[in-house]
Amino acid sequence: MHELTGLDISAISIDELIANGPTRVVVATNSGTDIHGNLWRMTVLELVDVANGKITKKRSFYRDTALLRDISLEREAALAQKPA
Repeated sequence: MHELTGLDISAISIDELIANGPTRVVVATNSGTDIHGNLWRMTVLELVDVANGKITKKRSFYRDTALLRDISLEREAALAQKPA
């Protein structure tokens, strides 16, 4: 799980592969929880460059960047309060 957003990497689902070439367009669903345990889900559009069967570049476009910012800032503040 990504510590700042609560993103559960194992919960990512690929919903659609729009283009299958050197640059692939992928529609995915990401999800996680905020610091209160509230579940969030978001559709993400990703451009993935593939060369020789390996990902060489990935660009993600999140539908609600304000939500991710708010979750990250709240989690970051909570992490700062934890004893080291």
